[in-house]
Amino acid sequence: LSPQCACVVKDVDMTVEHTPATLFARAVNIKRAMLADARREYEEAPSFVRCTVIHDEFDARYQAVRALSTHERAEFSRKYIAQANEAVLDELYDDAMEHYTDALAVFCYFARGEGASTSTLAYTDYLEDDDGDDEGREIVKTIMLNASACLMNKDLKTHAKDVVWACGHALRVDERSAKAYYRRGKALAALEEHEQAMKDLKRAVELAPDDAQYARTLAQCTRVHVHREQQARRVFGKMFNAGAPLYDDANNDEKTSPLTSERSMSGTLPYESEVSNEVERVLSDEDLMEKARAMGFDVDEDAFREELAARVREQILRDKLERAKDLGIDLNDERVKQAMDFFDRQKAKTNVHGRRDALNSLASTWTSYVSPALLTLIFCRVAYVIITLITSPLPP
Repeated sequence: LSPQCACVVKDVDMTVEHTPATLFARAVNIKRAMLADARREYEEAPSFVRCTVIHDEFDARYQAVRALSTHERAEFSRKYIAQANEAVLDELYDDAMEHYTDALAVFCYFARGEGASTSTLAYTDYLEDDDGDDEGREIVKTIMLNASACLMNKDLKTHAKDVVWACGHALRVDERSAKAYYRRGKALAALEEHEQAMKDLKRAVELAPDDAQYARTLAQCTRVHVHREQQARRVFGKMFNAGAPLYDDANNDEKTSPLTSERSMSGTLPYESEVSNEVERVLSDEDLMEKARAMGFDVDEDAFREELAARVREQILRDKLERAKDLGIDLNDERVKQAMDFFDRQKAKTNVHGRRDALNSLASTWTSYVSPALLTLIFCRVAYVIITLITSPLPP
């Protein structure tokens, strides 16, 4: 049986009757999933690792080298590593990466299956080889660390993900590699993953406390992280009070907002339409929601919306107080409050009694035109009946 069919036979439920067609369909699905995993692994790998897919006149050569002993393969790789290091010194970073690919291709590489399609790619990872020895693993570690340094020199921002990948593989060989933690930390910082970057940089400083560069980079990353946090909090500062719990008891919502104690006589909170519009605007802003999640807020909870509305309401009141103050109006003055309440009631009456106004208008039309016409007709009918009775002869 092929590996795919063997998986089908192994996983199949023998208590259920299966036809050859269902077994074949299951094998096809498993094969498709395996190919998708292989393709995803290929696409996620750095370019210098993907380039280990060798073919044409180089294929036979590398196939022969891969069949050699670990020491012989290591000697083969060291020549290319030396060439790559010289290219780095000359700032020929593309040439250097090609040499690192050549060095890596006899230990870790992608290879095609039958045919030339990349859909049949398979990755050979020396680090997962139980028979692999320390010399081979150290070569892989050296290639990954040197390649990551070359990519950082070339363009860290562009190649940050590749640096993270390479350093992660170096750490599989040596989990105490300060260089790997340091370079991965810098790459994560370039990706703006500052919390994880600080963890790696702290680990690098712990492993190499005398390296001043590691300490400086950690301090810089920490400052950037703190600055970003402060920026994020300023974005939400008008809506979220960092000193108070985010989620209050829903039954006490009216006590937590200073505006809820100032309900108008119409029974609605002031500026409620403005509050609703602003809340919807904030909730629809994906960037703001991401920052809120990063700050630890559960933006999917109803309590978040309620708290957001309360804080927006407070901010709207503060803004109105400031604008009124600029105009010389004291919104805390009782007479001003009464006037505002009067206008709120009038506005509410306009909204609630709009239909009643339409009915009143219809009634006014009835009174002005239809009613007099009907009364005239009735009067004429009565007059006709009276005249008819008067002029008619009496019966004998």
